[in-house]
Amino acid sequence: MEIAGDFRRGCELVADLALVALGKRRTEIEQSTLRLVVTDNKHFGASLLEATGSAAHLEQLRSYAAERGVALKSDGLYRGRKLIASATEEEIYEALDLQLIEPELREGRDEIERAARRQLPTLVRDEDLHGILHSHTTASDGTETLEAMAEATRKRGFEYYGVADHSQSAHYAGGLTLQEIAEQHREADRLNNKYGGKFRILKGIEADILASR
Repeated sequence: MEIAGDFRRGCELVADLALVALGKRRTEIEQSTLRLVVTDNKHFGASLLEATGSAAHLEQLRSYAAERGVALKSDGLYRGRKLIASATEEEIYEALDLQLIEPELREGRDEIERAARRQLPTLVRDEDLHGILHSHTTASDGTETLEAMAEATRKRGFEYYGVADHSQSAHYAGGLTLQEIAEQHREADRLNNKYGGKFRILKGIEADILASR
């Protein structure tokens, strides 16, 4: 089973949540909040591609296929009546002579044109992330101390942790006064000395732009 729809494309908001499951025969069940597509192994890639979207990407991909004398349907890529690709998404894009377009890029912009030139951008992966930025501590409205947050970040293999508690204008969230910010910076310095350059706390603040400014 694979997650599809907006979630698979990494959208900020998920309006279309879909699941594609492997079964003995192809069917589709649609509820108000979820679409379940059951498909067989032969057509799994085509079903996953269709369920992932976006609508704009699929429309452009169908037009691109038609210009090359083939037809992209919900169950696969056809040349006339002959099914030429359907088992995997990679197989379908390859049959269209396109670089594999990752789900996050399938938004109907210029991704097909770029894929045809083999010039798609490299996406940021989890392993590319080396630290955590903008988080709160018990100094304002967080639930853990600066040291606890730094330790939790360090133990996850990251190289740095950026603290950014609320500033004093956010009094409703326990925003830090100038004196409290200085105290937190001294604590960060103490901990950085303790880590000896192997891990670093970056000092920050969530400052509000006031109407008078």
